[in-house]
Amino acid sequence: MRVQGELRRLLGEECAEALGRRYGGTYLSVPRRGHQAGTSVAALARAYGMSERQVWRIIRG
Repeated sequence: MRVQGELRRLLGEECAEALGRRYGGTYLSVPRRGHQAGTSVAALARAYGMSERQVWRIIRG
């Protein structure tokens, strides 16, 4: 798994690499699961430091 962009910047190089090693080949969609559990898009955006638009893109897949 290549951790890129904003997530890599937020995590830092070392954490991004560790995440890639641990979850390589795994599809992670934390906002999608939260939305399925009933959490609002606005709350997910705040929790993950994303815009609502970014969360909607993830949810819509």
